[in-house]
Amino acid sequence: MKTAFKHSLAVAAFVAANAAQAQFIPFPPTLTSGSGTLAFSNDALNALKSSGVALATPNIIPAVSGVSTGGNANAGSYAAGSLNLTFSSVTTSGDHVSSLASPDSFLRLRRSLVDENGNVEAQYSVYLTGFELDLNQSTVYANVFAATAGGGAATNLGRTALFTATQVGIVGGTEGRIVFSNGPDGVPRPTASGNLAGGLRLNGAAGELILSNLGLAALATNPNDPLNRLWRDSNWGAVSFTAPAVPEPSSYALFGMGLLGVSAAVARRRAQA
Repeated sequence: MKTAFKHSLAVAAFVAANAAQAQFIPFPPTLTSGSGTLAFSNDALNALKSSGVALATPNIIPAVSGVSTGGNANAGSYAAGSLNLTFSSVTTSGDHVSSLASPDSFLRLRRSLVDENGNVEAQYSVYLTGFELDLNQSTVYANVFAATAGGGAATNLGRTALFTATQVGIVGGTEGRIVFSNGPDGVPRPTASGNLAGGLRLNGAAGELILSNLGLAALATNPNDPLNRLWRDSNWGAVSFTAPAVPEPSSYALFGMGLLGVSAAVARRRAQA
């Protein structure tokens, strides 16, 4: 009991002494959420536009047969060339974040063929769901589904490595390390942040899968096509993330005990003086 009290006192003293600046956390917190942005480059946006592909993130995930998250609020939001994601699952390894997942994220890629009168002759859709950022592999994963207008259920094409950074590692922010940082109220809280070190490249298999199911099979298999090279060779953009942390209830209890211990120690010193 005496040892546990001393440990509690040490934790509280550490936090109090370092409240004015970020410090590495003395105990591992439970990270439960986060946010991230996939900012598409101009080359990526040009590749999509030149292929007649439009991106969209409906507020509610469509009830598409085959997509299990249909009807849920979309944790992804596309605007101004960026896909913003809310992560509801964070995995850590030691004092570093190793991955962040957004099970309820949904991005639609749609290509429509219209006649001279503006009537839609054919429509192809690819759905990317359940985005995950794997920091160890510097890779963005998602489930891939394909559907055609009037085609019924979407076809599950499996989980795919969409993008991989050209350089392994995390830069900027805390470089993926969990640290204490003061919040707006001045209270230190654990957090982690950073960016993938390199630009994103569309993985070859993922590019062929997406293009083929958007009705562009000939483009997908022709490496000499300029548009194919634009899809294949472009820097598709950059990824950034931040993950606020919430300590376990036991950690809150330990912290509270530590603060009480500090208060008691200060009171005793004053009484003795």
